[in-house]
Amino acid sequence: MKKSELLDIYADTIDQMVRQKHTYAEISDVLYSETGIRVGPTQISKFLTSRKKRQKYSAHPAVSQKTENADTITFYKNGTAFCYLTRTESGIYHFSYDEKYRGEKEFAGGIYDKIPPFLENLLPEGANLRQLERSVGTKEKFILLQHLEDSFGAITTTPVTKQVPDFSYNPGCYKETFLSVEEIRLDIPKKIIDAKRLDSPFSGETKLSKLSGAQPKLSVVFTGSELRLQEKFEYSNAIMKVDNLKFRDLNLVENMLLSMARFELGFEVAETFIIVDPQKEKGFLAGDPLSHLVTRRFDRSPPNRVYEAYELASLMELESEQKYSASMEEIFDFLETKLRPKDMRNIARQFAFSYLVGNGDLHVKNIALFKEAKRFSPTPVYDVVNTKIYPSLEKEDLAASLKNKTSISPEEIFGFLGGYLSRGEIHEMAKTVNGNYEKYLNATPFDTQTAKRLEAFFANRMSTLQKASIF
Repeated sequence: MKKSELLDIYADTIDQMVRQKHTYAEISDVLYSETGIRVGPTQISKFLTSRKKRQKYSAHPAVSQKTENADTITFYKNGTAFCYLTRTESGIYHFSYDEKYRGEKEFAGGIYDKIPPFLENLLPEGANLRQLERSVGTKEKFILLQHLEDSFGAITTTPVTKQVPDFSYNPGCYKETFLSVEEIRLDIPKKIIDAKRLDSPFSGETKLSKLSGAQPKLSVVFTGSELRLQEKFEYSNAIMKVDNLKFRDLNLVENMLLSMARFELGFEVAETFIIVDPQKEKGFLAGDPLSHLVTRRFDRSPPNRVYEAYELASLMELESEQKYSASMEEIFDFLETKLRPKDMRNIARQFAFSYLVGNGDLHVKNIALFKEAKRFSPTPVYDVVNTKIYPSLEKEDLAASLKNKTSISPEEIFGFLGGYLSRGEIHEMAKTVNGNYEKYLNATPFDTQTAKRLEAFFANRMSTLQKASIF
């Protein structure tokens, strides 16, 4: 590694030591002990002088700034410079905060051998990532990070503060969560949302959301009775998951379970509604209704409020590919360092509900926390599905293992959650789900096969819970 490159990597450390009145000779010794490379006091002095000149004439770094030895991405929080990620020619990454940033520094600055997880988790997954790779022309995550104009939470790679359009729809009951295409102005090209409902339904289109997550989705704006694609100079206020055939009726399942959690159990959930398209025209699966799920973004508030929020994977420093690696024991141990007891109870209720309704996909990217000042709190519940009715997913009860297992008995999971919830609370949750699931099933326009699988799942799960004396 070149000495100039080393000095760039350790620039923040050097600045800090200078402020603490260390001599250049002492800084030289520290660098040598850390790296085995000797940089003399004179070279350190010249580096600092040169750096001050660069900062004077470049007070606002570009989003991507290329130097002789490295590329740097500037990340912004609510339009203000927040941190920098530098990739050197040798493939080493250096993460540092902006000098003027005075907020809590949740993540450790310094050298990384790959992109730090809390930044890597901003990237999409699955079809969304593949589309981003095609549109940018590379699979290099460092380059892809430079194209996130509308990330989850407050961190973006653009300094522009955009408007947050007003989201005016708030369903008051389950019946109200179903809207037909005749009730709204769907200002989205048909080819984008109805391309044969396949796993990757966008057929080369470049409109997929760049938000994190694997399920194909669009970043959209819902105002009044109009649903349209997000425009360049605004934030999206909603996410639209387009119907597809890989997991039949998945959008209907998610809307049903989130509604049950909200209207029957009092959970704070991401508000959703379904757009039902009767699809009367001729063609692929003619006459088979399409069901698109629209979810209000809880990290946005009009006219310009953007909330600081992080997926649990980022806070636990796990990459997106490691989202299934954290156990329930590890998740709860970590959350106890961040949350108040009442918030821990809400997290426990989320896990309990997921087990009751067969959601085997509650991993560390499907749990998120708001951060305000120095305090964390859970975001609304989101991405609740039933994985047990889909053959490729049905083996697992849990995404996060418990006692090194993902297939687990009611006694085991509720025994663990009993450290946060009383037996009476667990009993009432199970009793409520048992007493209401049929009403929600009958009110949802499921395909016959989906309805039968859900009915069979709930009958079996509730019978198992009764035998275990859960309710």
